[in-house]
Amino acid sequence: AKVAASRGYGAEIILHGDASAAFRKAFELADERGLRFVHPFDDEEVVAGHASCGLEIAEELPGLGSVVVPVGGGGLISGIAVAMAATRPPPRHRMGGRSGGPARRPARRPCGRPRWRRRGG
Repeated sequence: AKVAASRGYGAEIILHGDASAAFRKAFELADERGLRFVHPFDDEEVVAGHASCGLEIAEELPGLGSVVVPVGGGGLISGIAVAMAATRPPPRHRMGGRSGGPARRPARRPCGRPRWRRRGG
């Protein structure tokens, strides 16, 4: 659906292998065509753009106690966390969750419910 939608907007779509191969191909094409490569999550400007989401959350929900953000590469949660930390008062919890497949590592102590961990502990 994303590929079709992007093509519908006039984008050229090039699918190339796994993530490592795709990044290599993107760098190659950027060099060949004189384009700027914009990393999908590890880029200061991308993270700054995501911070606008955090500012909107803070504006719409002042005094918010917790924020849960989906995590893929980390850009969205980084931007939102920076913006939320700058709000007064900052939320007590900023959490991320990854979906779409098995956990990268099993929980240390599965307990069947969310667990809270104090900072530094």
